[in-house]
Amino acid sequence: MSVKTDTDEDIFSDLPSLAGRYKRNANILFSSSIILLPLVVFLLITPNVVRLNGFQNIRALYYTPGLWELSGLDFWVRFLFETPFAIFRGFGGVVILIFIVMLIFLQLIITIKSWCFYKNILNDNTWVKKQK
Repeated sequence: MSVKTDTDEDIFSDLPSLAGRYKRNANILFSSSIILLPLVVFLLITPNVVRLNGFQNIRALYYTPGLWELSGLDFWVRFLFETPFAIFRGFGGVVILIFIVMLIFLQLIITIKSWCFYKNILNDNTWVKKQK
């Protein structure tokens, strides 16, 4: 089966189906971003989920016994291995909250872009002329 790379054909045969694709995309993304908002509220109002007290004593986040007495390459290997665990131990709620907020923001941007495509397709007559 060969694929034509020089074609500009669209898989949609008419304008309403092309516009409907972007409208469905916008509705799905908007709904999924709205669904994530209660999770953000839950993370913000639940005590001890989003904590910033890890900055007070960073050494307490590392559980490897004798880590701070080591030196040289042995120290760096163990320190770098445990650092991701220490970050999530101390700031896990903040990291998850930032990730969810970024995901919501990205979904809303794509929703707006899809909605603009939908409106532009409905208002665009050049697509209809190109198909004739």
